[in-house]
Amino acid sequence: CINGICFVCGNYAQTDKKGYILMRQIGKVVALAAFLGLFLGISFFGPSKDMPFSQVVITYAFQYYQFGYTDIVYITTRMLPYLLFLFLFGTYIYKHFCTAGVYVFSRCENRLKWIAKEIAQLFGFCVLFTVLIPLFGMALACMTNHVTFGKADIYIYFYYVAIYALWLFFVTLLANMLAIRFGGMKGFGLVVIGICVCVALLSLWDNKKVFSLTVEDMEAAKRHAIYLKCNPISHLFISWHSSSDEMVSQYINILEINFNLMFSVVVMAVFSAITAIVSIIYIKKVDLIIMLGREEN
Repeated sequence: CINGICFVCGNYAQTDKKGYILMRQIGKVVALAAFLGLFLGISFFGPSKDMPFSQVVITYAFQYYQFGYTDIVYITTRMLPYLLFLFLFGTYIYKHFCTAGVYVFSRCENRLKWIAKEIAQLFGFCVLFTVLIPLFGMALACMTNHVTFGKADIYIYFYYVAIYALWLFFVTLLANMLAIRFGGMKGFGLVVIGICVCVALLSLWDNKKVFSLTVEDMEAAKRHAIYLKCNPISHLFISWHSSSDEMVSQYINILEINFNLMFSVVVMAVFSAITAIVSIIYIKKVDLIIMLGREEN
């Protein structure tokens, strides 16, 4: 057994160390969410006023930024909490995999059970992190403001958690699998580069000669809105989305386009499911893949 994992049978060893390791990881998630939630929540300090909880949530979802150069800079800095989570857990499964090594995994009959547990735990960390960040921010906001709650606030919070948890799970699991394939921090680096490219591409919608949403040609504007939805990062902006509920719409839909919140949940769920399935298949065949790669070299 290594790190509380029995790699002979493919199951977690029934030892106290298993629970300790899991609790330590949960503690790490809570501590990170508390630090980042309070850090970003500093902006809530100011003259006392009524503040809807939805405003707190949207603060952690890139606020009301759009496509200008200054906006892109602020969006990049607001990405920090999620990049830090990715940095800490982007090699979570990779480290456990390397502890055993391919030699042991090639003789482990329950690799599917092992990777399923690892993926489930990683998903749980992602959900916990996204649930807690706005709550810590709310606690800070309550010190100087009167935070109000309504149906629309709970609605927005629910979609924030669903979209961000699924997205964070998708990119973190992808980083782990790329790390297993390419080694070290390369998986993390590749995913971060992809995220940065998607953020940079948002500037194209600030140019009327490219994808601007404010062009006079309505057909072109609708087409540009569809292109925007093809950028994975655009789904993280709660304020860009639309809703059939007027109470919710008053807090979001600043772009005035058809961009339903449930659509983003489905997109992120599909990305996550595909990544999880591919990861399971890859772990099952990883020894064969490596052997074939060596033969080709």
